[in-house]
Amino acid sequence: MPKRQNVKRLVSAAIQGDDSWVEVRKPTVKEAREMAGIGGNESLARIVLGWNWVDDEGSPLPQPKDDPGVFELLTADEITFINDALTGTTKN
Repeated sequence: MPKRQNVKRLVSAAIQGDDSWVEVRKPTVKEAREMAGIGGNESLARIVLGWNWVDDEGSPLPQPKDDPGVFELLTADEITFINDALTGTTKN
């Protein structure tokens, strides 16, 4: 039976330190279009399934599904990492 292979967990040590990871689901075309427009954080929160990322003080960041506004707290490097993961640029 076919099964879509659209979830991946990526090591994010380069931007969040050892043992860090982010789990993403490949977006549908509709979701990709939504992310490009208004309401992008909510769409992105449905695609970024989880992470163990922390803020500058080492406190865990909220999970995107619980607080879509957390994307506003990310650095440019962190959001670029997620974007690269979604577009297939990041290899893990």
